[in-house]
Amino acid sequence: MKTLNATIRGTFIGVEDHGVPTFMVDVEHEDGSQAFGTYDLRYYGIEPILRTIRAVGAKSWENLKGKHCRVFIEDGLIRGIGHIVHSEQLPFDVFKALVKMRR
Repeated sequence: MKTLNATIRGTFIGVEDHGVPTFMVDVEHEDGSQAFGTYDLRYYGIEPILRTIRAVGAKSWENLKGKHCRVFIEDGLIRGIGHIVHSEQLPFDVFKALVKMRR
């Protein structure tokens, strides 16, 4: 897995084309720019949003833009996000466990 320094360029919370509530975070990193998210919030709830805020060290969703962070990339996809200095990390595979807990 590759770890890159990044800056959050923008965020989105809303409803995608098919009526699915979701979120997205757009980052610029050393190799270019990329986005992650698009989790169906009907299944995952608000937890992915709160964990993203916490991992980056922001106080709110609105404070994410402009924050420096680290992204963890594997097979060309962002697989996690973390704080730029501290060890706080959010590997996205933890979201699979959230779905199982909600059922």
